[in-house]
Amino acid sequence: EAAGAVLGISPGRFTRLARCGHITPVGYRINRYRAVVWLYLAAELREFADREPGMLRGSAPPADRELLAAKADLRPRKWRGRHVGLLLRRTA
Repeated sequence: EAAGAVLGISPGRFTRLARCGHITPVGYRINRYRAVVWLYLAAELREFADREPGMLRGSAPPADRELLAAKADLRPRKWRGRHVGLLLRRTA
C-alpha cells in the first residue's frame, strides 16, 4: 500500500505494474501469515513515476495484459537478477 501511495496510484495498480516487471524489488520478507512481502526503494519508485508517467494512468499496454492474463509474476526473476548483480559487484 505504501508503494502505491508514493506513486499516487492504487495498491492493485502498483501490484500489476510490479508483476509485469516494470518495478524491481530490492528485497523481500515473509510476514507472519507466511506471505511474501516485496520491498521497493522509494527513490526508485519516484524515478519510475518521472520516467513513465503514462504507466500510472490509463489502460495497461497489450504486453502487460497478456502477462496478467497468463498470471505471470516477474518480481522473483527481477529480484534474483538484481541480487546476483549485487553479489557479483561485491566479489569483483
